[in-house]
Amino acid sequence: MLEWVVRGVRAEQSVARALRRLLRARPYFYVVNALPLGRGDIDHIVVGPTGVFAIETKGYTGKITIADGALARNGFHPDRDPLRQARRAAVTVCERLQRDGFLVRRVQPVLCLPYADLDRPQRVRGVLVTRREHLGYLLRHWEGQELDEARAARMFIVLQRHAQPFAA
Repeated sequence: MLEWVVRGVRAEQSVARALRRLLRARPYFYVVNALPLGRGDIDHIVVGPTGVFAIETKGYTGKITIADGALARNGFHPDRDPLRQARRAAVTVCERLQRDGFLVRRVQPVLCLPYADLDRPQRVRGVLVTRREHLGYLLRHWEGQELDEARAARMFIVLQRHAQPFAA
């Protein structure tokens, strides 16, 4: 159990580092880490010129296959479907932004699996499933909701107010 928790924390830190590289490489991408929810948190939120993304990170290892719109891997707990977690995170971010007066069509849910054996990034039931190596490219080139710099910055400020100051 402890190994699983440590791997999860390391996966989140690994994705946070990849997102910091994105910030340095491309103008006006903003990242919020560890936005608290009632239970747990949203691992990462990215706001930038290509839209808003809610990123759920899992430290899964081994081969991940996608069949019939679901992830297949030994050890998935049926009550902890990572695709559902990613979609729920995206809905929560969208609702928070809408409460603060932003017209947001959609927040793109992302499931990042930095240690898993995943053949290629894919979209599964509306969730972008990827490894860390492809994350920056996908966020820079995703055709979501176009945001100008001022609007992206305002969204970031609103979301940052809710984030934990000690997050990765």
